[in-house]
Amino acid sequence: MKKAIIPFILCLALSLGAFVSVHSQNNKQTDKGVVDQKAQAILQSVSKKLKSYTSLKLTFSILTENSAENKNEKLSGSIILQGEKYFLDMNTQKVYCNGSAIWNYLPEEKEVQVHKFEKNATETFNLNSLLATYEKNFRPKLIKEETKAGKVLQIIDLASVQNKDFYKIRLYIQKDNLEIKQMESYYKTGNKSTCTITKYEPNVPVKESTFVFDEKAYPGVEVVDMR
Repeated sequence: MKKAIIPFILCLALSLGAFVSVHSQNNKQTDKGVVDQKAQAILQSVSKKLKSYTSLKLTFSILTENSAENKNEKLSGSIILQGEKYFLDMNTQKVYCNGSAIWNYLPEEKEVQVHKFEKNATETFNLNSLLATYEKNFRPKLIKEETKAGKVLQIIDLASVQNKDFYKIRLYIQKDNLEIKQMESYYKTGNKSTCTITKYEPNVPVKESTFVFDEKAYPGVEVVDMR
């Protein structure tokens, strides 16, 4: 289950940080090939807007298509972010992070796993770590613009340079408000994950307790402390 939501967290992280810079020319040659500066400029605008928020809540759904097993899985949930802190609430698990510890609660197992928050550990959903690896792991390219339901969407591919699991992430960004509406992750196995963001709620009131697992609220839960 954890692997199923990593693409969403990764895409979100790429959207929330100042991970791009604008250059005067349209394209720039690097050791990884030509970088599309138009795509970078769009991503920078998205990043600038999102970074202006004191907090952000997103409601989303994820569809995972397994081509090998001819099976699809759909998940839904929401995530609240505030700096390094976040609370991921899905129908199969909840993940709390207060910037020093991470609680991964699995309701069906009545178990919560506790991990130490480490800036360089992507497996613990560290958004800052993912941001730091953007430039060496991905190459952005503006594919096209298309209109859906009267809204113009800018489609950008993030080609994976080093990742062994998936080869690209495709972003659908609404042009007039710079909101990411959809994210698609394409795996080398032929599988595909599609995350659709259905609601943006910037600057929502957030308490510190939002990012901490309250053991008292879940009587009988087994705590597995892996710190």
